[in-house]
Formats: sequence, C-alpha cells, structure tokens
Amino acid sequence: ADYVWGYLPERFPRYPSLGISTHPDQESGQQKIIYVEKDSVAQRAGLETGDVLIAADGETLEHRSQLNRIVSARQWGDSLTMVVERDGEQREIIAHFRRVLD
Repeated sequence: ADYVWGYLPERFPRYPSLGISTHPDQESGQQKIIYVEKDSVAQRAGLETGDVLIAADGETLEHRSQLNRIVSARQWGDSLTMVVERDGEQREIIAHFRRVLD
C-alpha cells in the first residue's frame, strides 16, 4: 500500500514511490491507471488516469507485481522508462525519481 489510514504521509521517505493505483483492464488484462497521486513522480512524468501500462524498463507488464518489483529497485535519483497506451496510441514516458522540496 502507498498509504496507511490514520498516519500522515512521510515527508522524506527513504525509498521512492511512483504514486499510482492500478486495476486490470477488462479488455486486455493489462494494468490500467485508476488514480495518480497529486505531486507524485507519476504526475510529474505525465502519467494520467486511464493510461494502460504496457512495459517498464523494456519488460512487458502482465501483473502489478512486476511493476512493484521494478519500482522497488529504484532509488532517489533513478529514472524509469515506461510504455503506456493512451487514446489507442503507445507512448514512452520517463519518470524521474526526484525529491521535491517545499
């Protein structure tokens, strides 16, 4: 889980998070983004609700656990190249895991 009810989010977490929630798409079975967290790595990269995740780091994504494994290997300062489908077209999106200071 990206959050726990009743606790404030960490201001400076040790490990980065992409900041999305997904659900298997009914047609393709691939992971469809159903929520993009405000001010997250995903939002800054341009991911949008409704995007379907096709691949990350060149690996075709068939299960959410694959994306979890790929993101969990990231450190602050790393990047992640993803392929998403939006409006019937595939797009490459690069997410940069950078801390944003207030």
